[in-house]
Amino acid sequence: MNEEITNKRLISGTLARHMLLCVAEYELIKSGQSKQFKTVKSFCEYHKFSHQNFMKLYHRYRQHPVEMSLLPQKRGPKFKTRRIDLETENAILSLRRLGNNRYEIRNILLSKNQIVPCATTIYNICKRHGLNRLGST
Repeated sequence: MNEEITNKRLISGTLARHMLLCVAEYELIKSGQSKQFKTVKSFCEYHKFSHQNFMKLYHRYRQHPVEMSLLPQKRGPKFKTRRIDLETENAILSLRRLGNNRYEIRNILLSKNQIVPCATTIYNICKRHGLNRLGST
């Protein structure tokens, strides 16, 4: 396990240094001083990455000039950043304990003018707390 983490750091560091050299070469191409490449297209073909992906990394590096900004970033939302607030979740759980299903819970919350998640989100909250099947408890 520890060896795996060391290998990931080594690969990440190597990739970041390679991309740093690519950024420097790109800036030489744009200024017309590159001895190896005449166009950005030939540069991208040589390094086997798309122009769009390189430009994304390049602009990210220009905003934050550190090696880590040259590494691929995690896609999608960060863990638990799209969760509903705790007050609404507690209201959903208390209504579920009274025997309401997800559609009834949604309608009750709508009538109280609260922030109302969709029925699927209500079901997922109940499932996370083990309340998705009332008959088994």
